[in-house]
Amino acid sequence: LDALPAWFGEISAKLEAPVAYVQGELIGDSSLIMSTVKSLVLDQGLGSRSGAAAMLGRESLLSADALGGTMGAFFGITCTPPGSAGEAGALDKWLSVIGQYEAVLEFSDYLCGTSLGVADLDAFPLVRLCVPMLECSHGVKGSETAPRVSAWLDRLADELAWAMGGLA
Repeated sequence: LDALPAWFGEISAKLEAPVAYVQGELIGDSSLIMSTVKSLVLDQGLGSRSGAAAMLGRESLLSADALGGTMGAFFGITCTPPGSAGEAGALDKWLSVIGQYEAVLEFSDYLCGTSLGVADLDAFPLVRLCVPMLECSHGVKGSETAPRVSAWLDRLADELAWAMGGLA
């Protein structure tokens, strides 16, 4: 978002993304965009892809606290200098949150069970950055502390390669 078009300020006063027009309404909050899209598909039957409603309807097996706590736990450890007095506590909090992902992924391939769901799409971008960054900053090896999460990240990276490559 370094070179925004001049008109972008008219639709996003803070010059922030995401922004979406859905049925003529401007929405600037990612969680509201997602709930609106889910409603269009699940409640109003819009969309032509047969699997879309099934994917959007899958409930997360991961608790909302874990999903919502991921960023806070990540910032807690990354903002704590390695070797400092607070590192152990921050690391414990991170491992507790990522351990909840591990627990879900012990019995299923995805956060929503046997198939990809919204929770996977929601968590993937953040967790995909957190795991390697913590290895670089604090030496926390995802493959050792969260092997199921590491496998899930690899699986989703393969499955979503078309979208990440700009082919969506």
